[in-house]
Amino acid sequence: NYTLTHLKSNFSGAIVPTRIVSGTQAGDIQSLGTSAQLSRSFAKGIIQANYGYGYFSNTFNGVGNGSTQTHTLSFAAQPKKWPTASLNLQYINNASLNDAAGASFKELYVNLSISYTFSK
Repeated sequence: NYTLTHLKSNFSGAIVPTRIVSGTQAGDIQSLGTSAQLSRSFAKGIIQANYGYGYFSNTFNGVGNGSTQTHTLSFAAQPKKWPTASLNLQYINNASLNDAAGASFKELYVNLSISYTFSK
């Protein structure tokens, strides 16, 4: 992957090429694509915001089989002497042309996390 960070503005961006190969009983599935990620911290690093987008072209047994798009949005807050809280949202849109490789689907994943670290 390639990451670029601008320290003065607390901004970071990355490009991540991806290749995923899976062997299943039905056949071989491959996804090939790229995702881009942007992040920025605010309030002296206490708040972090991230966005990512990915596009992947899919094949099934070497034949084109649609595409998958992902959108990820996350926020985290780490105030001193308080628990850390984060909210992560991910949307996946998988458009399959051959149901033997898996049906088309749209999915929204939401995760809210609160954690506290105890010091000695």
